[in-house]
Amino acid sequence: MQSSDLKWSVEELLKTIKKVTQSKDFDIDRNFDFRDIRLCDDPADPNNNRNTMLALGYNIEDVLEEIKRLEITDFYRIKPDYKPGSKKPFFEFIKVIRDRQVYIKIKTKEWNDNIILCVSFHFQDQYVNDSKFPFR
Repeated sequence: MQSSDLKWSVEELLKTIKKVTQSKDFDIDRNFDFRDIRLCDDPADPNNNRNTMLALGYNIEDVLEEIKRLEITDFYRIKPDYKPGSKKPFFEFIKVIRDRQVYIKIKTKEWNDNIILCVSFHFQDQYVNDSKFPFR
């Protein structure tokens, strides 16, 4: 994907998140699909979604607030969604929260742009240098 196309795609996702979350019809239970526990997670891993939330003292509303505050400079990369039938890729962001990098993997649902899907919100395993971010 060309840099200008990539930037446009990231900006569109961020605009959609703002539009969805600022709508008078927004309902966190209906419009925000957050996977705080994933089948692949090791409960003892301090960097899984749930343990990251516990370490930060966050609930689902706090996670959503961090996603709403994402900026293009937080964008890291795009990854395909390998689930059969998926056409929309995942957007990966890394944001510094309390002096730690937090990895955030999101997209809008295939069939409904009004639903934000977040499958990852956890401490980054290895530090990612600023040079790896395309819009910094």
